[in-house]
Amino acid sequence: MVTLTPSFSLEALLSALDNDREFAAEVMELFLEQTPGEIQQIQQRLEQNDLTAIGGIIHAQKVAFKMFGLTEMVRLSETLGARITDKQSVAEVAPLVKQYLQTLEAELPLIQSTFNRMI
Repeated sequence: MVTLTPSFSLEALLSALDNDREFAAEVMELFLEQTPGEIQQIQQRLEQNDLTAIGGIIHAQKVAFKMFGLTEMVRLSETLGARITDKQSVAEVAPLVKQYLQTLEAELPLIQSTFNRMI
């Protein structure tokens, strides 16, 4: 099993938000509230073979990934988006979706602990 190392960077987030710590905390809180539901939606859509819906969710998440300095998540979302756009089959895309979800879930504890220290 591969060990996933989180890449979240408070410095990247603060830089994207003009060093506004209060706003950064609000953005983190929103991300932490929304992401578990989005993970569940992606899992459900994968079971339903609905790659179009998965692509929409992933596309919407990409902006936050860039702000949070989640370089691997940005790479995975771009790769997944391209594969979905290219109409690859669910069988071809599913392993990458699972990797995407595992990587995203690995980021959440660091974001949560950083948020907890800020409030």
